[in-house]
Amino acid sequence: MSEDQNTNAYLAEHHGSPHFLWTIRASLNWLRSNRQHLWLKTRWPFLLMVAVGLSELFFVGVESRLVSIVISVVVALFTALLAVSTHRLVLLGADKVPDGGVISLSWREVKFVLYEWLMYLVLLLPVIVISPIGMAIGGPDAFDPFVYSAVYALVAALLFFRLSFMFPAIAIDESTNVSIAWYDSKGWLVSYGLGCTLAWLAVFLPVGILVFLMSFVLPKGELHLWALNGLFTVVTAVAVWATVIPLSLAYGRATGKDQLSASASDE
Repeated sequence: MSEDQNTNAYLAEHHGSPHFLWTIRASLNWLRSNRQHLWLKTRWPFLLMVAVGLSELFFVGVESRLVSIVISVVVALFTALLAVSTHRLVLLGADKVPDGGVISLSWREVKFVLYEWLMYLVLLLPVIVISPIGMAIGGPDAFDPFVYSAVYALVAALLFFRLSFMFPAIAIDESTNVSIAWYDSKGWLVSYGLGCTLAWLAVFLPVGILVFLMSFVLPKGELHLWALNGLFTVVTAVAVWATVIPLSLAYGRATGKDQLSASASDE
Protein backbone atom coordinates (compact mmCIF):
# COMPACT_ATOMS: atom_id res chain seq x y z
CA MET A 1 0.00 0.00 0.00
CA SER A 2 1.38 3.41 -0.94
CA GLU A 3 2.07 6.19 1.51
CA ASP A 4 -0.78 8.27 0.07
CA GLN A 5 -3.21 5.36 0.39
CA ASN A 6 -2.21 4.76 4.01
CA THR A 7 -2.56 8.43 4.83
CA ASN A 8 -5.93 8.66 3.10
CA ALA A 9 -7.15 5.57 4.96
CA TYR A 10 -6.02 7.11 8.24
CA LEU A 11 -7.76 10.39 7.49
CA ALA A 12 -10.95 8.61 6.41
CA GLU A 13 -11.02 6.80 9.75
CA HIS A 14 -9.90 9.60 12.06
CA HIS A 15 -10.70 12.95 10.46
CA GLY A 16 -13.54 14.61 12.26
CA SER A 17 -13.83 15.62 15.87
CA PRO A 18 -14.74 13.18 18.63
CA HIS A 19 -16.49 14.06 21.88
CA PHE A 20 -14.64 16.74 23.81
CA LEU A 21 -13.82 14.21 26.54
CA TRP A 22 -11.55 12.53 23.99
CA THR A 23 -9.23 15.52 24.22
CA ILE A 24 -9.06 15.24 28.01
CA ARG A 25 -8.58 11.47 28.01
CA ALA A 26 -6.00 11.57 25.21
CA SER A 27 -4.04 14.32 27.00
CA LEU A 28 -4.06 12.47 30.32
CA ASN A 29 -3.08 9.19 28.68
CA TRP A 30 -0.26 10.90 26.83
CA LEU A 31 0.97 12.52 30.07
CA ARG A 32 0.92 9.20 31.91
CA SER A 33 3.02 7.60 29.20
CA ASN A 34 5.38 10.51 28.52
CA ARG A 35 5.69 12.56 31.71
CA GLN A 36 9.41 11.79 32.00
CA HIS A 37 10.04 12.67 28.36
CA LEU A 38 8.05 15.89 28.78
CA TRP A 39 10.49 17.16 31.38
CA LEU A 40 13.66 15.73 29.84
CA LYS A 41 12.85 17.08 26.38
CA THR A 42 11.53 20.55 27.33
CA ARG A 43 13.24 21.45 30.61
CA TRP A 44 15.63 24.14 29.34
CA PRO A 45 13.02 26.27 27.54
CA PHE A 46 10.77 25.82 30.59
CA LEU A 47 13.44 26.95 33.06
CA LEU A 48 14.60 29.82 30.86
CA MET A 49 11.04 31.06 30.47
CA VAL A 50 10.59 31.02 34.25
CA ALA A 51 13.95 32.75 34.80
CA VAL A 52 13.11 35.58 32.41
CA GLY A 53 9.72 35.99 34.07
CA LEU A 54 11.41 36.30 37.47
CA SER A 55 13.91 38.83 36.10
CA GLU A 56 11.05 41.33 35.79
CA LEU A 57 11.20 41.76 39.56
CA PHE A 58 14.59 43.45 39.23
CA PHE A 59 12.93 46.18 37.16
CA VAL A 60 9.98 46.87 39.46
CA GLY A 61 9.54 50.62 39.62
CA VAL A 62 11.66 51.19 36.52
CA GLU A 63 9.47 52.90 33.95
CA SER A 64 11.26 51.94 30.77
CA ARG A 65 9.44 50.99 27.62
CA LEU A 66 12.65 49.48 26.22
CA VAL A 67 13.03 47.13 29.21
CA SER A 68 9.40 46.02 28.88
CA ILE A 69 9.79 45.40 25.15
CA VAL A 70 13.02 43.42 25.59
CA ILE A 71 11.55 41.23 28.34
CA SER A 72 8.37 40.65 26.32
CA VAL A 73 10.35 39.64 23.22
CA VAL A 74 12.64 37.29 25.18
CA VAL A 75 9.66 35.68 26.95
CA ALA A 76 7.94 35.23 23.58
CA LEU A 77 11.04 33.52 22.19
CA PHE A 78 11.38 31.12 25.11
CA THR A 79 7.64 30.45 25.01
CA ALA A 80 8.05 29.53 21.34
CA LEU A 81 10.99 27.24 22.16
CA LEU A 82 8.96 25.50 24.86
CA ALA A 83 5.91 25.16 22.62
CA VAL A 84 7.92 23.91 19.63
CA SER A 85 9.73 21.34 21.78
CA THR A 86 6.42 20.09 23.18
CA HIS A 87 4.64 20.01 19.81
CA ARG A 88 7.48 18.00 18.27
CA LEU A 89 7.57 15.63 21.23
CA VAL A 90 3.83 14.93 20.99
CA LEU A 91 3.58 14.73 17.20
CA LEU A 92 6.96 13.32 16.14
CA GLY A 93 8.30 11.49 19.20
CA ALA A 94 11.15 11.90 21.67
CA ASP A 95 13.85 11.10 19.13
CA LYS A 96 12.94 14.23 17.17
CA VAL A 97 13.62 16.55 20.12
CA PRO A 98 17.14 17.14 21.53
CA ASP A 99 17.74 16.37 25.19
CA GLY A 100 16.72 19.41 27.22
CA GLY A 101 14.58 20.76 24.41
CA VAL A 102 15.02 23.11 21.48
CA ILE A 103 17.10 26.05 22.70
CA SER A 104 18.49 27.43 19.43
CA LEU A 105 16.64 29.78 17.13
CA SER A 106 16.02 28.72 13.57
CA TRP A 107 13.52 30.03 11.05
CA ARG A 108 10.99 27.58 12.54
CA GLU A 109 11.05 29.28 15.95
CA VAL A 110 11.14 32.80 14.48
CA LYS A 111 8.14 31.93 12.29
CA PHE A 112 6.37 30.55 15.37
CA VAL A 113 6.81 33.89 17.18
CA LEU A 114 5.72 35.88 14.11
CA TYR A 115 2.56 33.79 13.88
CA GLU A 116 1.95 34.31 17.61
CA TRP A 117 1.97 38.06 17.00
CA LEU A 118 -0.27 37.57 13.97
CA MET A 119 -2.67 35.72 16.24
CA TYR A 120 -2.69 38.63 18.70
CA LEU A 121 -3.47 41.04 15.87
CA VAL A 122 -6.31 38.83 14.67
CA LEU A 123 -7.71 38.68 18.21
CA LEU A 124 -7.80 42.48 18.23
CA LEU A 125 -10.12 42.51 15.23
CA PRO A 126 -13.27 41.94 17.30
CA VAL A 127 -12.40 45.02 19.34
CA ILE A 128 -12.18 47.06 16.14
CA VAL A 129 -15.32 45.56 14.56
CA ILE A 130 -17.75 44.85 17.42
CA SER A 131 -17.52 48.22 19.14
CA PRO A 132 -18.54 50.37 16.11
CA ILE A 133 -21.34 47.91 15.25
CA GLY A 134 -22.66 48.02 18.79
CA MET A 135 -22.48 51.81 18.85
CA ALA A 136 -24.28 52.02 15.52
CA ILE A 137 -27.06 49.67 16.63
CA GLY A 138 -27.63 50.75 20.21
CA GLY A 139 -25.90 54.08 20.56
CA PRO A 140 -23.36 54.97 23.25
CA ASP A 141 -25.86 54.66 26.11
CA ALA A 142 -27.64 51.50 25.00
CA PHE A 143 -24.48 49.47 24.35
CA ASP A 144 -23.97 47.44 27.54
CA PRO A 145 -20.25 46.95 28.37
CA PHE A 146 -21.05 43.50 29.81
CA VAL A 147 -22.69 42.41 26.56
CA TYR A 148 -19.77 43.84 24.59
CA SER A 149 -17.26 41.95 26.74
CA ALA A 150 -19.21 38.69 26.42
CA VAL A 151 -19.53 38.99 22.64
CA TYR A 152 -15.84 39.87 22.30
CA ALA A 153 -14.81 36.91 24.48
CA LEU A 154 -16.87 34.49 22.37
CA VAL A 155 -15.55 35.83 19.06
CA ALA A 156 -11.95 35.91 20.32
CA ALA A 157 -12.25 32.33 21.61
CA LEU A 158 -13.63 31.19 18.26
CA LEU A 159 -10.75 32.81 16.39
CA PHE A 160 -8.14 31.54 18.85
CA PHE A 161 -9.23 27.91 18.79
CA ARG A 162 -9.78 27.80 15.02
CA LEU A 163 -6.42 29.42 14.17
CA SER A 164 -4.33 27.60 16.80
CA PHE A 165 -3.80 24.75 14.35
CA MET A 166 -1.15 26.93 12.69
CA PHE A 167 1.27 26.34 15.56
CA PRO A 168 1.70 22.56 15.59
CA ALA A 169 2.05 22.74 11.81
CA ILE A 170 4.91 25.24 12.12
CA ALA A 171 6.54 23.16 14.88
CA ILE A 172 6.76 20.07 12.65
CA ASP A 173 7.70 22.07 9.53
CA GLU A 174 4.39 21.68 7.70
CA SER A 175 3.03 24.39 5.42
CA THR A 176 0.33 26.47 7.06
CA ASN A 177 -1.50 29.76 6.97
CA VAL A 178 -4.75 31.19 8.29
CA SER A 179 -6.93 29.49 5.68
CA ILE A 180 -5.26 26.06 6.11
CA ALA A 181 -5.60 26.25 9.90
CA TRP A 182 -9.24 27.31 9.56
CA TYR A 183 -9.94 24.34 7.30
CA ASP A 184 -8.02 21.78 9.39
CA SER A 185 -9.74 22.85 12.61
CA LYS A 186 -13.25 22.59 11.16
CA GLY A 187 -15.44 20.73 13.60
CA TRP A 188 -12.87 20.86 16.41
CA LEU A 189 -14.09 24.00 18.18
CA VAL A 190 -15.93 22.08 20.90
CA SER A 191 -13.66 19.02 21.08
CA TYR A 192 -10.40 20.92 21.33
CA GLY A 193 -11.66 24.27 22.60
CA LEU A 194 -13.61 22.91 25.54
CA GLY A 195 -10.93 20.36 26.33
CA CYS A 196 -8.24 23.04 26.33
CA THR A 197 -10.40 25.34 28.48
CA LEU A 198 -10.81 22.59 31.06
CA ALA A 199 -7.04 22.03 31.00
CA TRP A 200 -6.48 25.74 31.71
CA LEU A 201 -8.96 25.61 34.58
CA ALA A 202 -7.15 22.59 35.98
CA VAL A 203 -3.95 24.65 36.00
CA PHE A 204 -5.19 28.07 37.08
CA LEU A 205 -8.03 27.29 39.50
CA PRO A 206 -5.77 25.68 42.15
CA VAL A 207 -3.35 28.56 41.69
CA GLY A 208 -6.13 31.09 42.28
CA ILE A 209 -7.01 29.31 45.51
CA LEU A 210 -3.33 29.22 46.51
CA VAL A 211 -2.90 32.95 45.82
CA PHE A 212 -5.97 33.64 47.95
CA LEU A 213 -4.50 31.60 50.81
CA MET A 214 -1.10 33.27 50.41
CA SER A 215 -2.69 36.65 51.07
CA PHE A 216 -3.40 35.46 54.61
CA VAL A 217 -0.01 33.82 55.21
CA LEU A 218 2.51 36.22 53.68
CA PRO A 219 2.55 39.87 54.72
CA LYS A 220 2.28 42.42 51.93
CA GLY A 221 5.75 43.39 50.81
CA GLU A 222 8.74 42.26 48.77
CA LEU A 223 8.51 38.61 49.86
CA HIS A 224 4.85 38.49 48.89
CA LEU A 225 5.65 40.04 45.51
CA TRP A 226 8.46 37.55 44.83
CA ALA A 227 6.26 34.62 45.82
CA LEU A 228 3.39 35.73 43.60
CA ASN A 229 5.65 36.49 40.64
CA GLY A 230 7.49 33.19 40.98
CA LEU A 231 4.21 31.29 41.18
CA PHE A 232 2.82 33.17 38.17
CA THR A 233 5.88 32.51 35.99
CA VAL A 234 5.89 28.78 36.77
CA VAL A 235 2.15 28.49 36.18
CA THR A 236 2.44 30.39 32.89
CA ALA A 237 5.05 27.88 31.69
CA VAL A 238 2.90 24.96 32.85
CA ALA A 239 -0.04 26.54 30.98
CA VAL A 240 2.01 26.27 27.78
CA TRP A 241 2.10 22.49 28.31
CA ALA A 242 -1.61 22.49 29.16
CA THR A 243 -2.36 24.24 25.86
CA VAL A 244 0.13 22.52 23.57
CA ILE A 245 -0.54 18.88 24.49
CA PRO A 246 -4.29 18.87 23.69
CA LEU A 247 -3.66 21.10 20.67
CA SER A 248 -1.02 18.72 19.28
CA LEU A 249 -3.23 15.69 19.84
CA ALA A 250 -6.22 17.39 18.21
CA TYR A 251 -4.13 18.58 15.26
CA GLY A 252 -2.57 15.15 14.82
CA ARG A 253 -5.93 13.38 14.80
CA ALA A 254 -7.57 15.98 12.53
CA THR A 255 -4.82 15.98 9.90
CA GLY A 256 -3.10 12.60 10.23
CA LYS A 257 0.24 14.33 10.83
CA ASP A 258 1.16 12.44 13.98
CA GLN A 259 3.08 9.35 15.04
CA LEU A 260 0.16 6.99 14.42
CA SER A 261 -0.39 8.07 10.82
CA ALA A 262 3.36 8.19 10.20
CA SER A 263 3.73 4.61 11.33
CA ALA A 264 0.78 3.59 9.18
CA SER A 265 2.39 5.12 6.09
CA ASP A 266 5.48 2.99 6.66
CA GLU A 267 3.52 -0.27 6.40
